[in-house]
Amino acid sequence: MKIDTFTTITHGFAPPNEYILNNSNGYPWVTPQDLSQQQTKYINNGKRSLSDTVVAINRLHRIEKGSLLLSTRCPAGILAVANSDCYIGNGILSIVPNPYICDSEYFYYVLMANMDSFVQKASAGRFVQLTKGQLSNAKVTLPTLEKQKKLSN
Repeated sequence: MKIDTFTTITHGFAPPNEYILNNSNGYPWVTPQDLSQQQTKYINNGKRSLSDTVVAINRLHRIEKGSLLLSTRCPAGILAVANSDCYIGNGILSIVPNPYICDSEYFYYVLMANMDSFVQKASAGRFVQLTKGQLSNAKVTLPTLEKQKKLSN
C-alpha cells in the first residue's frame, strides 16, 4: 500500500531569521538539528521558537502532538514523535497516519524498519535528501488495525 493512501504528509517552513527566537519563549519549532540531537523516540520542542508574528502572517500549519517527524536532509532519516504541538522547520516532514487504517505507534516502527531503504533511494544527488514524493510513493504492508495495535503495545 502506498504511504500517501493512508497518511497526511506536511512540509516544514523556514521563516526569515528575524522571526526566529533563540529561546523557547515563543511557539515550539523543531528543526532537523533538533531531531539529530534528540536522545529518545519523543521530542518536546526545539532549541529555538517562532514569534507570534511569523505564525500569524504565514498562517502556519500547527503540527499536533503524536505526529511523526522525519528529517529529510542534514541528516536524512531521523524519526521522532512530537510530544507536544509544534511547528516544523524546512527539512522535516510531518506524517500523520489515518487512525482508521494505521496505528501511529505501529507506523513509527514500520518507518524505522524501512529507513535505510528510504535514505538509500534518496542518495542519488550530491547530498542525501528524502523528498515528500519519495516517501509518499513508497509501499509498505500493513496488517489489520487490530493486529497493528497489538504489535505496537
